[in-house]
Amino acid sequence: IGVRPFSSTVETTLFNRLLTVSKAMIKYLYLSFIPYPLNVYHKINLSVSLAEPKVLLAITAIIGLIIIAVLIARKQKLISFSLFWFFLCLAPVANIFPTGIIMAEKYAYAASLSASLILGFIIYKLVTTNKNVLKIVGLLSLLLITIAYGYLTFQRNFAWKNNEALWLKTLEQRPDYGRVYNNLGFVY
Repeated sequence: IGVRPFSSTVETTLFNRLLTVSKAMIKYLYLSFIPYPLNVYHKINLSVSLAEPKVLLAITAIIGLIIIAVLIARKQKLISFSLFWFFLCLAPVANIFPTGIIMAEKYAYAASLSASLILGFIIYKLVTTNKNVLKIVGLLSLLLITIAYGYLTFQRNFAWKNNEALWLKTLEQRPDYGRVYNNLGFVY
Protein backbone atom coordinates (compact mmCIF):
# COMPACT_ATOMS: atom_id res chain seq x y z
CA ILE A 1 0.00 0.00 0.00
CA GLY A 2 2.78 2.42 0.84
CA VAL A 3 6.42 2.59 1.69
CA ARG A 4 8.40 4.00 4.55
CA PRO A 5 11.25 5.91 2.91
CA PHE A 6 13.56 5.50 5.93
CA SER A 7 12.47 2.06 7.06
CA SER A 8 15.97 0.78 7.80
CA THR A 9 19.57 1.85 7.80
CA VAL A 10 20.29 -0.74 5.10
CA GLU A 11 18.16 1.12 2.55
CA THR A 12 19.51 4.59 3.28
CA THR A 13 22.76 6.03 4.48
CA LEU A 14 23.23 8.92 6.87
CA PHE A 15 24.35 10.97 3.86
CA ASN A 16 21.08 10.25 1.98
CA ARG A 17 19.01 11.09 5.04
CA LEU A 18 20.82 14.39 5.63
CA LEU A 19 20.42 15.38 1.98
CA THR A 20 16.71 14.60 2.16
CA VAL A 21 16.21 16.32 5.51
CA SER A 22 17.80 19.50 4.14
CA LYS A 23 14.82 19.78 1.79
CA ALA A 24 12.42 19.07 4.65
CA MET A 25 14.00 21.83 6.78
CA ILE A 26 13.36 24.39 4.06
CA LYS A 27 9.79 23.18 3.69
CA TYR A 28 9.31 23.46 7.46
CA LEU A 29 10.64 27.01 7.27
CA TYR A 30 8.31 27.83 4.39
CA LEU A 31 5.30 26.37 6.21
CA SER A 32 6.18 28.34 9.33
CA PHE A 33 5.63 31.58 7.43
CA ILE A 34 3.14 30.45 4.78
CA PRO A 35 1.13 27.58 6.28
CA TYR A 36 -0.35 26.32 3.03
CA PRO A 37 -0.88 23.58 1.93
CA LEU A 38 -0.98 21.71 5.21
CA ASN A 39 -0.82 17.94 5.46
CA VAL A 40 -0.10 15.59 8.33
CA TYR A 41 2.64 13.83 6.32
CA HIS A 42 4.37 15.78 3.58
CA LYS A 43 5.98 13.99 0.68
CA ILE A 44 9.71 14.62 0.42
CA ASN A 45 11.46 12.36 -2.07
CA LEU A 46 14.63 10.60 -0.99
CA SER A 47 17.74 12.41 -2.20
CA VAL A 48 20.86 10.55 -3.23
CA SER A 49 23.11 13.26 -4.62
CA LEU A 50 24.41 16.65 -3.57
CA ALA A 51 24.06 17.64 -7.22
CA GLU A 52 20.25 17.70 -7.05
CA PRO A 53 19.21 21.36 -7.44
CA LYS A 54 16.69 21.28 -4.56
CA VAL A 55 19.24 19.72 -2.23
CA LEU A 56 21.96 22.16 -3.21
CA LEU A 57 19.65 25.14 -2.74
CA ALA A 58 18.38 23.79 0.58
CA ILE A 59 21.84 23.21 1.99
CA THR A 60 23.00 26.63 0.76
CA ALA A 61 19.96 28.27 2.38
CA ILE A 62 20.49 26.45 5.69
CA ILE A 63 24.18 27.35 5.82
CA GLY A 64 23.30 30.93 4.85
CA LEU A 65 20.70 31.21 7.62
CA ILE A 66 23.13 29.85 10.21
CA ILE A 67 25.82 32.29 9.06
CA ILE A 68 23.32 35.16 9.23
CA ALA A 69 22.27 34.08 12.73
CA VAL A 70 25.90 34.13 13.88
CA LEU A 71 26.70 37.46 12.23
CA ILE A 72 23.68 39.30 13.65
CA ALA A 73 23.81 37.70 17.09
CA ARG A 74 25.03 40.85 18.84
CA LYS A 75 22.78 43.42 17.13
CA GLN A 76 19.61 41.46 16.41
CA LYS A 77 19.44 38.96 19.26
CA LEU A 78 15.80 38.07 18.76
CA ILE A 79 16.23 37.22 15.06
CA SER A 80 19.42 35.28 15.76
CA PHE A 81 17.75 33.38 18.61
CA SER A 82 14.74 32.63 16.40
CA LEU A 83 16.88 31.13 13.65
CA PHE A 84 18.86 28.98 16.08
CA TRP A 85 15.65 27.97 17.87
CA PHE A 86 14.14 26.79 14.59
CA PHE A 87 17.02 24.45 13.81
CA LEU A 88 17.44 23.34 17.41
CA CYS A 89 13.78 22.29 17.67
CA LEU A 90 13.98 20.26 14.47
CA ALA A 91 17.35 18.64 15.23
CA PRO A 92 15.87 15.65 17.15
CA VAL A 93 13.77 14.69 14.11
CA ALA A 94 16.47 15.35 11.51
CA ASN A 95 16.75 11.61 10.80
CA ILE A 96 20.33 11.21 11.94
CA PHE A 97 18.82 8.05 13.35
CA PRO A 98 16.05 6.85 11.00
CA THR A 99 12.54 7.53 12.27
CA GLY A 100 10.52 6.31 9.31
CA ILE A 101 9.02 9.77 8.77
CA ILE A 102 10.84 12.33 6.68
CA MET A 103 8.53 15.24 7.44
CA ALA A 104 5.45 15.64 9.60
CA GLU A 105 3.84 18.88 10.71
CA LYS A 106 3.75 17.75 14.32
CA TYR A 107 7.53 18.14 14.43
CA ALA A 108 7.35 21.83 13.51
CA TYR A 109 5.16 22.95 16.41
CA ALA A 110 7.89 24.34 18.67
CA ALA A 111 10.03 25.45 15.73
CA SER A 112 7.17 27.59 14.38
CA LEU A 113 7.65 29.95 17.31
CA SER A 114 10.59 31.28 15.31
CA ALA A 115 8.33 32.57 12.54
CA SER A 116 6.05 34.23 15.07
CA LEU A 117 8.97 35.98 16.72
CA ILE A 118 10.45 37.14 13.41
CA LEU A 119 7.13 38.39 12.01
CA GLY A 120 6.30 40.09 15.30
CA PHE A 121 9.71 41.77 15.38
CA ILE A 122 9.40 43.03 11.79
CA ILE A 123 5.89 44.39 12.35
CA TYR A 124 6.96 46.01 15.62
CA LYS A 125 9.86 47.74 13.87
CA LEU A 126 7.55 48.97 11.11
CA VAL A 127 4.85 50.24 13.47
CA THR A 128 7.28 52.03 15.81
CA THR A 129 9.19 53.85 13.08
CA ASN A 130 8.90 57.60 12.56
CA LYS A 131 7.78 57.25 8.94
CA ASN A 132 4.02 57.15 8.53
CA VAL A 133 4.23 55.10 5.34
CA LEU A 134 6.08 52.32 7.16
CA LYS A 135 3.60 52.47 10.06
CA ILE A 136 0.76 51.94 7.60
CA VAL A 137 2.65 49.08 5.93
CA GLY A 138 3.19 47.50 9.35
CA LEU A 139 -0.45 47.80 10.36
CA LEU A 140 -1.68 46.52 6.99
CA SER A 141 0.77 43.62 7.23
CA LEU A 142 -0.52 42.78 10.69
CA LEU A 143 -4.11 42.92 9.45
CA LEU A 144 -3.35 40.82 6.38
CA ILE A 145 -1.42 38.20 8.36
CA THR A 146 -4.14 38.01 11.02
CA ILE A 147 -6.89 37.55 8.43
CA ALA A 148 -4.92 35.04 6.34
CA TYR A 149 -3.78 32.94 9.30
CA GLY A 150 -7.25 33.11 10.84
CA TYR A 151 -8.85 31.91 7.62
CA LEU A 152 -6.33 29.08 7.21
CA THR A 153 -6.87 28.02 10.83
CA PHE A 154 -10.65 28.05 10.35
CA GLN A 155 -10.34 25.90 7.22
CA ARG A 156 -7.91 23.48 8.85
CA ASN A 157 -10.32 22.92 11.74
CA PHE A 158 -12.60 20.99 9.38
CA ALA A 159 -9.81 18.50 8.69
CA TRP A 160 -9.18 18.11 12.42
CA LYS A 161 -12.88 17.73 13.30
CA ASN A 162 -12.32 14.09 14.22
CA ASN A 163 -9.91 11.24 13.43
CA GLU A 164 -11.90 10.08 10.43
CA ALA A 165 -11.96 13.54 8.84
CA LEU A 166 -8.25 14.01 9.49
CA TRP A 167 -7.15 10.75 7.92
CA LEU A 168 -9.55 11.02 4.98
CA LYS A 169 -8.15 14.49 4.23
CA THR A 170 -4.61 13.16 4.59
CA LEU A 171 -5.48 10.25 2.29
CA GLU A 172 -6.56 12.73 -0.40
CA GLN A 173 -3.13 14.35 -0.21
CA ARG A 174 -0.98 11.26 0.38
CA PRO A 175 -2.61 8.16 -1.14
CA ASP A 176 0.90 6.69 -1.55
CA TYR A 177 1.69 6.54 2.17
CA GLY A 178 0.84 3.34 4.02
CA ARG A 179 0.80 4.94 7.46
CA VAL A 180 -2.28 6.95 6.41
CA TYR A 181 -4.16 3.75 5.54
CA ASN A 182 -3.04 2.23 8.83
CA ASN A 183 -4.31 5.21 10.84
CA LEU A 184 -7.57 5.28 8.90
CA GLY A 185 -7.94 1.56 9.58
CA PHE A 186 -7.73 2.23 13.33
CA VAL A 187 -10.60 4.70 12.95
CA TYR A 188 -12.86 2.10 11.39
